[in-house]
Amino acid sequence: MITIFRKELKDVVRWTPLGMIVIGLLCWQQVPKYLNECSQLPTSLASMVIIGSGLFALVLGLLQSLFDQRTDSRAFLLHRPISVKDIYRGKLAAGFVAHTIAWAVPLLVMAILEVTSRLQRRSDSPGWAATFWQRWSERSVCRTS
Repeated sequence: MITIFRKELKDVVRWTPLGMIVIGLLCWQQVPKYLNECSQLPTSLASMVIIGSGLFALVLGLLQSLFDQRTDSRAFLLHRPISVKDIYRGKLAAGFVAHTIAWAVPLLVMAILEVTSRLQRRSDSPGWAATFWQRWSERSVCRTS
């Protein structure tokens, strides 16, 4: 099963950038343009990731089975001393790993971008501590006139 998993993972990993791009674009579409839309971000991101990852899983499954329909690949796959259940489990595990990578990377990037934008917004509007230190520094400046 490990050999099938490695073979399938090598074949499937080349399709994960396509899935990352699709899911990343769907996530990017949900970025709020105004501050009042930020409360709906988790819901809209979840719906887009569910749609995008479902589509990518369907395409990934079709691509995985499409290349095994050739006679030479199918014979190579089925004439191993491995049961059909182990072949299925290896293909399933490789598809799961590729699918997880394809949606986890865009979500991680979106989370990092959201956190940095919120920190930027907080630094643009100073709180009481920043206002206090700004006033304190203005008092302590020596004025020569």
